[in-house]
Amino acid sequence: MSKKVPFIKRLGYIILIFFLACLLVEAFNHIFYITVNHRLFSIDHYRKQIETALIAENPSDSKTIPGITNTWQFVEVIHPYLGFVMDPNRNDKSLNISDYGFMGKTEPVFSRKKNELVIGIFGGSFAQLTGLISKDRLIEKLEPLNKNVTILIFSLGGYKQPQQLITLSYLLSLGTVFDVVVNIDGFNEIALPPVDNLKKNVNPFYPRIWKYRVAGIKTPTLNKMLARLFVLKQERVKWSNVYNRFGLYRSISLCIIWDAKLLALEKERTKILLAIKHYKSDKLADYIITGPEYSFTEGQEMFDDLAHHWMRSSIQMKNLCEANNIAYYHFLQPNQYVKGSKPMGKEEMSVAIQDDFIYKPFVMPGYSSLRKFSVELIDQDVNFKDLTMIYSNIEEPLYVDACCHTNKKGFDIVADIISETILKDFLL
Repeated sequence: MSKKVPFIKRLGYIILIFFLACLLVEAFNHIFYITVNHRLFSIDHYRKQIETALIAENPSDSKTIPGITNTWQFVEVIHPYLGFVMDPNRNDKSLNISDYGFMGKTEPVFSRKKNELVIGIFGGSFAQLTGLISKDRLIEKLEPLNKNVTILIFSLGGYKQPQQLITLSYLLSLGTVFDVVVNIDGFNEIALPPVDNLKKNVNPFYPRIWKYRVAGIKTPTLNKMLARLFVLKQERVKWSNVYNRFGLYRSISLCIIWDAKLLALEKERTKILLAIKHYKSDKLADYIITGPEYSFTEGQEMFDDLAHHWMRSSIQMKNLCEANNIAYYHFLQPNQYVKGSKPMGKEEMSVAIQDDFIYKPFVMPGYSSLRKFSVELIDQDVNFKDLTMIYSNIEEPLYVDACCHTNKKGFDIVADIISETILKDFLL
């Protein structure tokens, strides 16, 4: 009669076999990963990617890898002058939204303290993240001024001219004091109007997706699409939380599953965004939605018109600042779709370049027009700098999404150029 193996010993065998099987699977997946991706597996790459996904929960935390901000992630409300702002009551408290609807608890400064330098940052999400992520860097680089620097971030994802101009005018009318105004923009002005407004017969200079902000979003079809976008975002955050909390990015097998899940979520998200883009309402003729009629021809003429408006708005910001003894600086933001603007390896390209990204077709012709009209900005004595090529000699991965946003190093580079420009003027 054979001797019965004790339960503890049998359990040990089972655990050992399971452990060895996991090692074999990991080893096989390492070979598979290298064969498919032509590079070694990097734990740090996936850790950063997961932290980037988590930025949707708390984008104001400069200790996390910066990520993207868009209309679908936050609760925005119509503002009578600015178009829209973030709702401080219906968004997560961790976003630190002020009563004025801006992140980072940004509120107007009505009385300048002794030896204080007040800097306002205006623009869309790129400007917003430059302020949120690289705020300390900017303050540090401005130390030679021997001033107590205060950064006010009056930028918001999706803002485009004339929203920066109107926001500045509104804040000055309230009594806000500024010593410096920094405007970082360009991408939204030429990429958003063709998709978000013009395709829906809405005036391009109205705030983005104006139709959905004022039409009440009452149709069940549209409600379902927007709800599904929210569910996809929550699912991405949920997966990111699990991987981040338990350190699952250390396993190549689990990272392959992560890649597959992320790809599936992004494909569905892109499909829904395209459906929303082509969605048509029976009430498109309502003036509250469309605004003044806008005629344009497809092609460079449209981009020239958008860029011309961008130029005029910046000149008016400069005039407004001069009238109030404020130094004004305008920067054209970089973008990965501008030819030759950044060398990229396969790792960064897989994240930053998306052929079916809905705004991609408008970048090259749009930036061509922006750069053309920037010449007149300089002729009008606007302190303007073109940042489209600031990453052209940097091979290290910087971009973290298919739109325009970078990691902290990318934003720090922008902050360094801003501080150098300010120092050059103020230390004369």
